[in-house]
Formats: sequence, C-alpha cells, structure tokens
Amino acid sequence: MIKDIKVRQFSVLWFVELWERYAFYSFQALFMLFITASHISESQGYLIFGIFASLIYITPTIGGYLSDKYIGVKNALVIGAVFLLLGYIVLAISTDLSHVNWALSLIIVGNGLFKPAPTSLISKIFNDNPSQSHSAFTVYYMGVNIGGFLAIAFTPIIAKYTSYSYAFIICVIGMFLAISNYFWRAKLLKDVGSDTPSMTTKVKLLISLICLAQLLICYGLFQVTDISLYLIIILCILTFIYMLNDARNACDRKETILQVIGVILVIEAVIYFIVYSQMFSTLVLFAKHNVSLNLIGFDVSPATYASLDSFWLIVLSPLLAILYKKSVKHLSVPYKYSIGTVIAGIAPLSLYVVIKLTQVTGFVDGNWMFVYFFFGALAELLVAAIGFSMIAIYFRKEIVTLGMGFFMLAIALGGALSGKLGQLVAIPDGKIDPMVSLGIYQNYFLWLGIITIVLGILYGIVAKVVTTIANKHNISLG
Repeated sequence: MIKDIKVRQFSVLWFVELWERYAFYSFQALFMLFITASHISESQGYLIFGIFASLIYITPTIGGYLSDKYIGVKNALVIGAVFLLLGYIVLAISTDLSHVNWALSLIIVGNGLFKPAPTSLISKIFNDNPSQSHSAFTVYYMGVNIGGFLAIAFTPIIAKYTSYSYAFIICVIGMFLAISNYFWRAKLLKDVGSDTPSMTTKVKLLISLICLAQLLICYGLFQVTDISLYLIIILCILTFIYMLNDARNACDRKETILQVIGVILVIEAVIYFIVYSQMFSTLVLFAKHNVSLNLIGFDVSPATYASLDSFWLIVLSPLLAILYKKSVKHLSVPYKYSIGTVIAGIAPLSLYVVIKLTQVTGFVDGNWMFVYFFFGALAELLVAAIGFSMIAIYFRKEIVTLGMGFFMLAIALGGALSGKLGQLVAIPDGKIDPMVSLGIYQNYFLWLGIITIVLGILYGIVAKVVTTIANKHNISLG
C-alpha cells in the first residue's frame, strides 16, 4: 500500500516535469530562429542566447536557497511554474525585442524557483529507500527526455507551417497542463515536504521583492549584452577560485584532495558545455542556412534536428549501462570526462568531414545530423549525466548543495562562451550565398572539434595524475 502511494506521488511530479520540459524545450529549440527572423541580427542573437543559457542555470541556486529557507519546495514549484507560464504568454504575444527580453527574464526567474523542486520532492518521497530512489530518478530523467524529444520533434513543425506565436502557445499549454496536473493531484503530496516554512506576510513581501529584483536585473543584463557576458564569466571564475580555496576547510587531507579534483573536473566540464550549447544555437542556424531540411524522408524545421539528442540518449543510456556492468575494468570519473570531451570534439569534426565530402550544392543532407548527435549524446552521458553524482562523491557533505550550484555555473559558463563563439559564424543579415556560409561553418566545426579533442587528451593526462595522487592516499574516485 505504501509503495503504491509513493508511485502515485511520484507520477504527479513525473507528469509535471514532462510537461514543463515540453514547454521549455519547445521554446529553446525555436528561440534562435524566432529572434533572428524578426528582431535582431544573428550576431546579437548569439549573445542574447548565451546570456539566457547562462542565467537559466545560475538562478536555480537562488531558487533552491529561497525554497529551503523561506517558502518550501512545493510553494517554490507553484510560484516558479506561474512565472514560466507568464513568460511563455508574453513570448507568444511579443511584438518587439523589449517584450522578448521581459519574457526571457520571466522564464529565467521561474526556472530558478521551479527547477530544483521536482527532484527535491522525489528525494523526499524515497528518502527511506535508496534503491527505489535510484530507480525513480532513472524513470524521472526518462520523462525529461521524452518531454524534450516530443517538444523538439513536433513544435518546430508547428512553427514552420503556422507561426512562432502558435508554437509558443504550445509552450503555454504545456505549462498550463503541468500546473493543472499538480493542483488536480496535490492531495497526494500533502505529507511530502510537510516541513514547509510558514508563509507570513513578511516572507511573502520578501520573496516578492527578491523575484522583482531578479526580474529587473535579468532584463537589465539583456540591455547591455556585451558587458553582461563578461560579468557572468567573471562571476564563474571567481566562484571556481572560491571553491578551490574552500577545499582547505576540509577536516582531513583526503577530503581536500577529493574536492580539489572535483573542482578540476567541473572546470573541465565547461569545454563540454560549450559544445553542448551549440545544439540550440549554431546547429540550428547551420541547419537553416546549409542543410536540406529532411529527416528520414520527412520535411522538417531547422530546429527539429535537436530532437536527435534525446533520441540517442534514450537509445544509448541502457546500452551504456550494460557496457558498464560487463566491463572488467572500472572507468573512474576523471577518465570518463576525458573520453567524453574527446567524443564531444568528434561531433563537430564529423560535420566538417561531411561538409568536405558533400560540398557541391552548398547544402548537406539532413540525415547526416544523426551522426553529429550520436557523438553529442554519447559525450553527454559521459560528462553531463554524471555531473551531479560526481559532486555528491567529491565534495564534502556540508557543501554538496553549494557544489550542485557550482556545477550549474559550469553549464552557465559554457552557455555564455558558446554565445560568444557563435558570433564567429554569424551570417550578416541572415543572407549569404550557401557555398560561402558552408565554408564559414566548415572552418568553425574543424577548429571547434580539434581544440576540444586536444583538451580532452590533456584531460586524460590530468586523469592519470589525479588517479596516481588518489591511489597514493587510498582515495576512491568513483
């Protein structure tokens, strides 16, 4: 009976997250096409996307703190969902860049409150059974991937044959379904996270002011994109230095060594996230300019190809799990990061090879995108997918939550740098001869791939060094 109740409680959060991810990935896949079609240049679009991609991973640290300290997880989930809903509504009816910036700001603040909530509640549901918790999170992330796959596969098609406004209305519907599902079945969660702090008038006023301040800061950052990008980069670098310095506070040498290695791995992950962020920016515009828009015989949108990431994640996850079980030699996290980074570099390099072999008309067959996303998804499973579990192993218990926020900063920095790099392939006014733009992308993919692979190989040397140090002190690297 208890197990059945837990499954039903979990299903509430699973459907909430599925629909929220459906809305978010629909928006993210279309954003670069939308903003460069009617509002700004590609160069400016890359900058705005970079700032958005970074802020979306910075605010959950603030949201998680507010949730734990003041309003409780369930209240944070609802408030965040309402902000997200408002953001998508503003986006759907936007007529100029100012409206778009307000929409992005609402989505960033909403994501900050919403993002930590479902995983926190799931951990509370299964806190007395670690094995059930592991299974639940596996199914939970499957829901994330299903929502992402369906969103990116179908919503861009709606935009292609109707308008972006209608496509963003799908995002609104997705969030409405997420909120409705939560309230419809909220009674099932009444005993989950029941230690919710009291929402006094003073607390409500404080939260309102903090959310308003975040909203205004985000909007302001979108007004000064060049400065904002460097501010975000400086913030991330200072945090990296702080976390390295904090390792000295560990109670013994083993904990210090582990945390230093953990910080090194988080810094290494930035390179992967630079490549990852190309999926919703550079790759979308590359498809727009230089890919014959077809996929296994179907006409598609330039944004549809990003759904191949979720497709390969669903296919490769169980295969990789089987490989880990059958493997005689255990692969530690530092070596996984090295291999994952090399594979991430092979992804853009594969497009360079494809362009080299097929550059006759200026357009690449869309089915070749399967190859890029195969390598991209495999790299994701070796780097991003184990990021938070790595934090739990390498950082001492007192600062694990801070460590999670630290890892999100690596994602944020990757997004910011990706936006800056994207400017290298920005097409003036979005119009250029396909053969010329193909050459621009070809050089970009070549150097992005080579640099990433070289860094991945260097990470292998680092992995060897830290493994030697860890073995000397009898430390397990997971």
